[in-house]
Amino acid sequence: MKICKQVFIFVLSIIVLGSCTTSSKIKSGEEAFNLKKFAISIPMLQTEYSKAKDNTTRAKIAKMIAQAYDMQSNYQEAEPWYKSYREMSVDKDAAVEYAKALMRNEKYTEAKSILEQYLKVNRQDRRMIEPMIATCDYVLKDGKEDANSVKVTSFPSNSSFADFDANIFQKNIVFSSTRRDSNELSTDWNHEGFSSLWKTDLAGNHLMKYDNFGERYHVASLSMTANEKTAYFTHCGSDNLDGTDYCGIYRIQKAYGGWSAPEKISVFGDSSNTGQSYISPDGKTLFFSSDAPFGYGGKDLYMLQINADGTYGSPLNLGSRVNTQADEMFPYITNDGQTLYYSSNSDKGFGGLDIYKASRVGRLFANPERLPYGINTGRDDYALKLFNNDISDTTIVFRGLMTSNRIGSHGDDIYFVELKKTTPKKLPPPLLVFEGHAVENIYADSLNPNSQVIREEAVPQPEVKLSGVLLPADNEGYFTTQLDSGLAYSLEVGKSGYLTANIKFNTLNVKAEPGDTIYFKQKVILSKIYKNVEIVLNNIYYDFDKWDIREDAKPTLDSLSQILLSNPNIEIELASHTDCKGDDDYNVKLSQRRAQSVVDYLISKGVDGKRLTAKGYGESMPLATCACETCTEEQNQMNRRTSFKIINIKK
Repeated sequence: MKICKQVFIFVLSIIVLGSCTTSSKIKSGEEAFNLKKFAISIPMLQTEYSKAKDNTTRAKIAKMIAQAYDMQSNYQEAEPWYKSYREMSVDKDAAVEYAKALMRNEKYTEAKSILEQYLKVNRQDRRMIEPMIATCDYVLKDGKEDANSVKVTSFPSNSSFADFDANIFQKNIVFSSTRRDSNELSTDWNHEGFSSLWKTDLAGNHLMKYDNFGERYHVASLSMTANEKTAYFTHCGSDNLDGTDYCGIYRIQKAYGGWSAPEKISVFGDSSNTGQSYISPDGKTLFFSSDAPFGYGGKDLYMLQINADGTYGSPLNLGSRVNTQADEMFPYITNDGQTLYYSSNSDKGFGGLDIYKASRVGRLFANPERLPYGINTGRDDYALKLFNNDISDTTIVFRGLMTSNRIGSHGDDIYFVELKKTTPKKLPPPLLVFEGHAVENIYADSLNPNSQVIREEAVPQPEVKLSGVLLPADNEGYFTTQLDSGLAYSLEVGKSGYLTANIKFNTLNVKAEPGDTIYFKQKVILSKIYKNVEIVLNNIYYDFDKWDIREDAKPTLDSLSQILLSNPNIEIELASHTDCKGDDDYNVKLSQRRAQSVVDYLISKGVDGKRLTAKGYGESMPLATCACETCTEEQNQMNRRTSFKIINIKK
């Protein structure tokens, strides 16, 4: 199958189509690539690669060649170019792209090794990488066993061209194909036909071209209401040569024994691709995929309410439980309306597009579950549609049709698929994983911790103890370990030149099922030790002419007491300051009483009083300098403060 991938993938993946039908003069491989003329770009890029004089240029060209092969679903040829890209590039993502290429070619052992090497030096990417490693482990350990429960048979009407997205209408099947009649127009891309609709019976007999609805260019993904009087399909392409065409959804209705003229449904206007629509069994909701810019990234699934008068409501995104930053496509709803099947190429998949199912929760769907290996492969598996007749064989979960370009196919082919029930595997106990990250605040004034925090930076190789047990930490400040349920933990993180931080947490009320992995993530901010530098304690207020510790001040002082208890080698001065109101002697005495009340409170929390010195400065050390009669309330508030500074560090 050599169909123009940008057509096919929305017709498969919703990409602009104008460049598929133009044949302007191309001057370089990169220009052809940027115009999405991928087949044309490859030989030009390969020539440019052989002439390149440095690895940076070679890496850039190798990546484009690999991606160009990918866009034509030629994953076998793409793999060695991703390998070259990884070997020559300083881009850390090159290793991940190569691993994905290996997974698409079902080389899971090699892919796992690459990913594990990557993770050793890029711990911050665990959320993305660990699901990929888990997928490799699953295929290598359990995949073949699960594949034994799947029966996949090639559809008899498949051709050497792209055949995809079959829908079942009573005893007939209507599918999309790039095969063409002898007198039919072909694309300038590769001389294959534009995608069109074909009809046959379940045995592949009586194959014929379905109505083309009076359209040229690409027509695909036909969906019909239960009474077969209204249908929706995807149309892409026009005579425009400027590359501004978009795929759209069209509606047709039965009229006078034939179909009405196609009517475009304007969902997001003309600046987004929409398509792959599927009408719900009750005919009241249209599900579709779109690359509209306000989704979760890539292509998202939406639904559109169809009103009784034939008008449409506002499109509703199916939400983050289904949609990801990747592409979600080819929605299908079961007859009872309770299960959504769709395809996604997220990092949780086997390599390419995989088929998932999600259960209805209210208006939307949740709890997505990837279908087992055998239905899904390393290649693109999508457009599952189920036969709705009752299955008398209680060992069968479902029967249906799907599309795949799995290894051994002739490109994108349609398959009969049957999933058998299996004995549920005994799942391992829940896994509780703790992941910490030590960082420090970077201040606008590096010598003043009271100045604005402008960013955070990792603290490399901090000293970490979890309930007294040492944990290794890497150069990016990350540390991880496995936890036990039902326990209380104390985390201590420190480093020379920093105050030690102590955080308590527990796993007492964790609810987890067998097979679950629960992450406990904790960012630990380490504070540098600034000796003899005043650090203002925020939210320390006193009632007028009072020095008692108010309730709203206790959380801040509790945090300070914890710092002192975690760092028994430091001694501090607690200082209190007033504004300029009142006479000097009065302000000094009041501030001394307030400073002492803070010291007394810290002692009550277990801090050794010998490490604490109370000092009242009255109005002698203002932060905001102003003539007293002209000071604003904001300036007075700045001067009325409680602070501390480290005056001694014992060794």
